[in-house]
This record gives sequence, structure tokens and C-alpha cells, in this order.
Amino acid sequence: MLGIYLHIPFCIKKCFYCDFYSLESQSVSNLSKIKSELNVPLDEDMLNLFLSALHNEIKIRTIYNPDKIKVDTIFLGGGTPSLLSINQIRSLFLSLKEFFNFNENCEITIECNPGTLTPNKLEVYKELNINRLSLGVQSFIPEELHFLQRIHTSKDVLQSFKLARDFGFDNISFDFIFSIPGQTKDNLIYTLTKACELMPDHISAYSLIFERGTPLYNEMKKGKIKPVNEDIDSEYYETVIDFLAKMGYDQYEVSNFARNGKKCKHNLKYWHNEEYLAFGPSAHGFYQNIRYKNKRSLKSYINLLKSNKLPTDTEEYQTEKLKITDSIFLGLRSDGIDLKKIFSFHNLDLKQLIKDELEFYQQNDLIKINEDKISLTKNGYKICDSITLEIISKVERFFFK
Repeated sequence: MLGIYLHIPFCIKKCFYCDFYSLESQSVSNLSKIKSELNVPLDEDMLNLFLSALHNEIKIRTIYNPDKIKVDTIFLGGGTPSLLSINQIRSLFLSLKEFFNFNENCEITIECNPGTLTPNKLEVYKELNINRLSLGVQSFIPEELHFLQRIHTSKDVLQSFKLARDFGFDNISFDFIFSIPGQTKDNLIYTLTKACELMPDHISAYSLIFERGTPLYNEMKKGKIKPVNEDIDSEYYETVIDFLAKMGYDQYEVSNFARNGKKCKHNLKYWHNEEYLAFGPSAHGFYQNIRYKNKRSLKSYINLLKSNKLPTDTEEYQTEKLKITDSIFLGLRSDGIDLKKIFSFHNLDLKQLIKDELEFYQQNDLIKINEDKISLTKNGYKICDSITLEIISKVERFFFK
């Protein structure tokens, strides 16, 4: 079955390290008001135009399907989807149900900023069968939240988490950032400890990246902020892996950890190179063997769809070469390369082809091998990119010579 990704490009305040496409709410003019009123309503006129365009994109992308498309995962990302009002989220799901048939056990995730959840919203999420919440926690250290320019506090996290549990949400994920300039190892361990005391079902932990074009990157170029060096970044990443393993979290992707089997089914579609439809400005999709990216402009997105034109910016047909390299790259960074799938789809005995490399990786505790899969160890995840590059280079020399 297919997955669906919906990009909701609105925030109260855009984080200065974030490279995802989003727009700040026009109704907020200063930070003091933001901190005292986290549930500021979004611009209604803009929201209505966006939701109308989103409905039209869904209609156009599914127009040639005689029946409703069956889906088993839906992911609302952004931006801050939890800023949508009750009526707005209901309107969005009416559009989805008009064109899609939800599987009985469909995983439906919504990203939420701590402090934007209310009892009324959670009640409606339950009504709509939203069953997975992803909270952008980032840190439990006030100074680190201040540096990241987050508008929530640790208290907001605790209140939002308790409220969600009280409403029966049993699949809650926390997002964290490590290697923050000025961060100490003790502070990182404190954040991880506070998180695990709450026992979220899933944790995503990302090293702070200085993305080109962000205010954070610009501050670095001016010499005002210095990134954590690679050795410390590596040490902190290993700290995250070891700590979460001791607390019962299974690492199933470079940055993702789950308790009790609560892996994110939607993200696994990306890592298993499966198809999914994506809607909204800047959204990336993979459907009918074509990877596509929508325009990174809400104005262009709305105007094109008003004219019944798709807002596609780029398209790339997945050739045989891309299928193989994507399967290797995505498999290694998640729960492993499926050797049977590689052989079945591409007639390639990968285990035999790279046997010398695999022997070296095993001797250095970088990979695990069984009959059906090649997967990374904790040490392998730390140098995932270099291992991936070496394997893909060997495959390309053999398969595409």
C-alpha cells in the first residue's frame, strides 16, 4: 500500500536552523507574544487558499485511478501541523477520505510543537484516527532551547506529553538535537535522562546541521557561531546510541530509535524505497516510479493549482541504476540491505560481489551479516556515509561498466 505525506508550511516562529520550507504566522509580531500565546491562530484567508490548493493537488494526482487508493501510512509534517484549527484539520481529512481508502490499521502521524496541543485538538485527532504524535522537544536544557530559538519550555513538553497520554495516545515520538554549540556531555545525558523518564515510544536524535541559507549558517559564516568539531559530534552520537540502547530503545535507522516495536511505519517506506504520494509546497514524493519535488513557494503552489496545474518543480524517473543505488543507500542507513530483494529485482548477488569489503567491515565491527540482510552496527552507523559510498562504487563498477 501507499503512504501519504502532507507538508503544512506554517509556523508560529521559524527556527533559525531549519531548512524545511515554512512561513511564520502573520498574526505574530514579537517573541514575547509568541511565548505567552503558543496557539496563535493562523491567517484564515491564507489557510483557506492553501487547503483549497491542497485538495486540488490531491484530486489531480489521483485523477487517473478508477478506485480510491489504499493507504496504510499518513504523515503530516511541516512547519507545525498542530497549529491547524479543529475545523481546518477536519477539512483536510475530508479531502483525504474523498480520494483515499485508509487501511484499518493505518498509521497516522502529526508533528506537534510542545504547547500547541489542547484537549479539544486531541479529541478531534482521536476522532480522525490520528494515532501517532511527533513532538519537537529538541532539548530539556533551557539555554539550549534559547540558542535554538525554540519557543517552548521543558514544562510545555511535560504538559503536552501528559495530556496526550491522558487522551490515550500510546505512540508518541520525541525529536532531539545534539552537538549544539556550547553543549556539554552532561547536558546531553540530562536531556536523554529526562526524556526516558517519560518513556516516549520513539526517539529521533539528529546532529545539528548548519544548512546553507539558514540564519544559523549565516551566523557561522560571520564567525559568530562555531560548530561542534567532528570528534565531539561522533562522541555525542555514540553517547546517544549507548544511552538509548540501555533504556530499551532499538536503533533501526541512523537517527531513529523505538521501544516495543514502535518503529515509524511511514518513514520505513522511505528507507525501504517504497512509493508514497506527497502533497504541499516543497513536498517530495515517489509514485509510479517517478520521484518528484513540488515548488518551494506557497504563492506558486496556490497559483498553479488555481489553474489546475500540478506544482511540480522537478521529476526524475527511477532508472535501474537509481533503483539499485537507492536500495543500498536507504537500506544501509536503516534496518539493512535486503539481499533477497536485490537479487530478485536486479539479479545481483551483492554478498558475493562485495565479499572482501564485507570481511573487512565484519572484522572491524562495522556490519552484521545474515542470510538475508546486511546491516550496520553501532560503529557502522557512525561512518554510514563512507561505507555506503564504498559499496555503491563497487556495485556501479560491476553493474554499469
